[in-house]
Amino acid sequence: MAIRQSDRQLSQQLRKLIDHAERDASRAYGARVGIVMVFVPFDVPDSEAQYIANVRREDGVDMLRKLFARWNIPIEDVPAHEKQ
Repeated sequence: MAIRQSDRQLSQQLRKLIDHAERDASRAYGARVGIVMVFVPFDVPDSEAQYIANVRREDGVDMLRKLFARWNIPIEDVPAHEKQ
């Protein structure tokens, strides 16, 4: 299966996105943070998720597993998740 041009363009921009996200999030948190970003285009049939991270793949998988486990626990979301 050939790579879509739009997927190729997104992939080329991911490093810039993760660099900016890491800088801004680390500044807000007060320490360096690990990040895994997942991108899936809306309204594109059969589109593949793309990701970028500033951590090793194994660590990113562990981060996501822990996140998904927490999503199954009824806890209150932080206000940042509410749309303004």
